[in-house]
Amino acid sequence: MKIIIVRPPLQQSSIALLKPWAGNTETIYTNSDLLVKLRPNTMKVDEPTQEQMEKANQLHELVFVYPNLERMKRDAGSLNKLPGTKRVIVDGRTVNVEDYAPKAINVEDCLKTPNGATLRYYQQQLVDFTLERKRVGLFVDMGLGKTLATLATINELFQTQKLNPTKPILVVAPKMVALDTWSREAEKWGYDIDVLINIGLTKKKREALFEKARKVTKPTILTTNPEQLEHVKKAFSDQLNPFQMIVVDELSMFKSATSKRFEHLQDLSERLEYFIGLTGTPAPNSLLDVWSQLVIINPDVKYDLGHTYFQYRNHFFAPDVINPKTGVVFSWKLNPGAEETIYEKIEPYVISMKGAGLVDIPDVTYSNEYVYMDKKSKKVYDYFDKEIRKELKELEKGEQIKVSTGENEVNVSNSAILKSKLLQLATGAMYDSDSSTTNRKYTVFHDAKINKLKEILSVSNSPVLVFYNFVSDLERIRKAVPDAVLLNTKDPNANQVIQKWNRGAIPVLLANPMSTGHGLNLQDGGHIIVWFSQTWRNEVYRQANKRLHRSGQKHPVQIIHIVTKDTADEEVVPRIDMKEEQQQGLLTALQIDDK
Repeated sequence: MKIIIVRPPLQQSSIALLKPWAGNTETIYTNSDLLVKLRPNTMKVDEPTQEQMEKANQLHELVFVYPNLERMKRDAGSLNKLPGTKRVIVDGRTVNVEDYAPKAINVEDCLKTPNGATLRYYQQQLVDFTLERKRVGLFVDMGLGKTLATLATINELFQTQKLNPTKPILVVAPKMVALDTWSREAEKWGYDIDVLINIGLTKKKREALFEKARKVTKPTILTTNPEQLEHVKKAFSDQLNPFQMIVVDELSMFKSATSKRFEHLQDLSERLEYFIGLTGTPAPNSLLDVWSQLVIINPDVKYDLGHTYFQYRNHFFAPDVINPKTGVVFSWKLNPGAEETIYEKIEPYVISMKGAGLVDIPDVTYSNEYVYMDKKSKKVYDYFDKEIRKELKELEKGEQIKVSTGENEVNVSNSAILKSKLLQLATGAMYDSDSSTTNRKYTVFHDAKINKLKEILSVSNSPVLVFYNFVSDLERIRKAVPDAVLLNTKDPNANQVIQKWNRGAIPVLLANPMSTGHGLNLQDGGHIIVWFSQTWRNEVYRQANKRLHRSGQKHPVQIIHIVTKDTADEEVVPRIDMKEEQQQGLLTALQIDDK
């Protein structure tokens, strides 16, 4: 049997080389729709897995066809693992894949930390990639030691005098990560790097800190959060390049190309020789999210993907869902072939690593615990879901619908607010029309989820981390579970709560996933997560789960969703899974092979 695996586009020069081998009469199997149309006796097969290719190459004749060397190099490591003869065609010529396979990294070649620990080989790959390319995106799964690899890179650059110790390195990270993680990690691994922290300071203290940063004489990191970038930019405006390197620890914070934080970071970073962008979720919702992140990593990407976000969107995407009355585009879809083109354009300066197979992390299981609304609450829910949804379609811009439920009054002005109201109802309480950010007024409709949570906690064999999304959730849970402790990342004592949780001294920890998503290490305290209310945001969901399911976790992790039947709750997880598929597509396309 002969099998042809094609990585598009299939070129005429490669077809010419295939003809003598394939002949005209024998049945050929291929993953290429174009080849099926061009050649008789050709059957279409699904994209094979690595395991399937290894078995097939032992039993049959396989040929792999690539349009160019760069695309083939991406697969060179996995191709080289195939048993037997490797038949590879690139742009009309046969190549020896062994010449392009990545060389194995020996443990002896891995850098050591000052306190004697040795980097894992995949962390060394990150270091080597950064030292070679200088401005990079490290799209690396949570728990694989991105911070350590980055510290090792920084230390190596100082040791080889490629960085000047009289200029600080700026690290931009979420508040809690900037406040705690970088200083703790530098101390943990023994790096002689000072860490100045620009978080929660008065104007006077901030100015004193910046003045200290100007006068450093040894390797120094200045940590800050995105909200402080404007202050950083103004304070160092008299210098062309006040920082010789910038590290962004969670690059997806800059996915909005129209935000001020994006503008400030671009101004600070675009002329620097070294830049590292760290994230495990570069495309949390779709590939629309990556343009601004890639432009920050390498400003030259504009020549390949478009000089503006809108050029990028209009070239690689097409409108998907459109309001028939107003013409407003609600969502966009990739054009045919666009996904592969984007991956090829960004591959030279972005790599990806996923945790599977690299670190020994216990398994994670997902389950749904279902609850039902009472009839009265379900009647209110159905009215919102059907009648109010219909009325919204006829609503003029600037108008809103005032709804009386019999229990409270609610205002709905668009589909996003309706979506939120439906999730609130599914969870048990809905905000009133006179509710505000400073005074959350809500009406409780049912306690189905509260009762289910109490049931789960009563049989739990481990401390439980409970994620909530609404203030009403928090207040209701604390009333029902008085011993629950809140992790508030804005509280000056947040670190003490984290330490207590990691000692196993907090049976139930409550957290909003929006504020705990990045950088917090909670894996020592427990292995059960309960989602009391659901989130539509893939990035938030994925990052929050990684607080427990990460390197260092000693037990299988259980993630439980409390889901109200026949409500928006049941739509959320499948939607999250769809977003995750595209996210993983990007990470897989940019993944480098292991040793």
